[in-house]
Amino acid sequence: MNTNRNIRAKATPPATATPATAPANRILLTVPEAAERLGIAEKTTWSWIYKRRLPIVRLSGRCVRVPSDAIDRLIEESMVPAKASVQ
Repeated sequence: MNTNRNIRAKATPPATATPATAPANRILLTVPEAAERLGIAEKTTWSWIYKRRLPIVRLSGRCVRVPSDAIDRLIEESMVPAKASVQ
């Protein structure tokens, strides 16, 4: 008789992170949320995803999320410094 069949390893449940406690790179936004955060149209956000300007996490076939740190990185890379004032 095989007794190993009834023995189950105790699995620890995965740590669930809430947006308030999760590191920035683990917060995933929907495309409309990402568009709102960037201040652009949802259609433009989809265009940037298609052009691979904005990375995504594909959860299933059509279900995608945008990492919030990718949005922060895009904003940082797109910053144009202000000109020094001439007096």
